[in-house]
Amino acid sequence: MLLILAFMFLSWGPISHAQVLCEVEQFRQREISAIQLIERWIDTLQSYVPKRTPDSTFREEVIIKTNEELAIELLQCVQRKLKKGFRYWCEDESQSDQIPSSIMFLKQFVSPNHLALTLPWGRDHYFLKHFFTLPWQHQLAIVIHEATHKCGTFDYLYWRYNQPVSSQGWVSWVYIAQTYESWALTGFCHPDYATCQFNFNE
Repeated sequence: MLLILAFMFLSWGPISHAQVLCEVEQFRQREISAIQLIERWIDTLQSYVPKRTPDSTFREEVIIKTNEELAIELLQCVQRKLKKGFRYWCEDESQSDQIPSSIMFLKQFVSPNHLALTLPWGRDHYFLKHFFTLPWQHQLAIVIHEATHKCGTFDYLYWRYNQPVSSQGWVSWVYIAQTYESWALTGFCHPDYATCQFNFNE
């Protein structure tokens, strides 16, 4: 079970060297940009939410939330956490005694071409040095991807075959981190109404 849980929430990265706290300003601008971008996605998703009229025949109406409403709630969660601020760790080969024990455990389960990883709890995100060689927009997309894991998203293998995921799938697009990463890279695309080419990474 621990192994399954580890794979479920890993994204982007093996840690082969130590981690030290990143410079705050390195990530603060990415957090601000992520908050602004997410606000636009929330506004767009709101336009898909159906207008409901109260049903007077029942005392209590059971409301089944739409994918859009669930996505809005998830993104609002991400915004709140981004506004509070995360703690970012950066790879540093010279500080071999600084790596957190949780990462020492998780690093044995990830592949060499990952760039970052996180856990579903806490404030920490972990980035390898190769992350900083990426274009800024790609870095922003990864920061958003990792942040959504703190609010319940998965790295769902279905995306690796670049297949659109419908709301009838085992995991809705709402709870797949690559949904939001792809929006950051290529723009908003609603999987229930369009064939979206989502980004995927091994």
